[in-house]
Amino acid sequence: MAKRKYSRSERWQMPTVRGPNDVVEIIKHLVCDEHTEGQLLLGIDSSMHLCGAAFNCPCTVCQDPTANTAEAFVAVAEEMSAEELVLVTFVDDDRLAPTAADVARYEGLRVECLDADVMLLDHLLFSGHQWRSVAEVSLSADPDASTTW
Repeated sequence: MAKRKYSRSERWQMPTVRGPNDVVEIIKHLVCDEHTEGQLLLGIDSSMHLCGAAFNCPCTVCQDPTANTAEAFVAVAEEMSAEELVLVTFVDDDRLAPTAADVARYEGLRVECLDADVMLLDHLLFSGHQWRSVAEVSLSADPDASTTW
């Protein structure tokens, strides 16, 4: 997985991450509009700035492994000195609507990451300029739930 850790001065040049819209702006700067496969983990530090990014592409040329466990996410967060993560999965347009399995996976990973003191803020499904938040779908099922961003 290609990891990039941002210096203190680079972090301050990145936008403050207050919610999914801020993350989408960062993604648009990091990847092309046409990308339809791969995974991006964005690390956010205590000042709510991007502190690192880890991208992998599972295509037949790159064959990067994807992080699929809370342990892998926590390891990436520790390497970036991140307190919070956002998982971005690049998909085709017909896969933008989060499924019940996407929501269940996100909820399970979120709880497991929290056990290691890493907050998994969201899982975004991203295709070109369109995106959907799995956390938003998850929270919409529970009217008493609130998000930290």
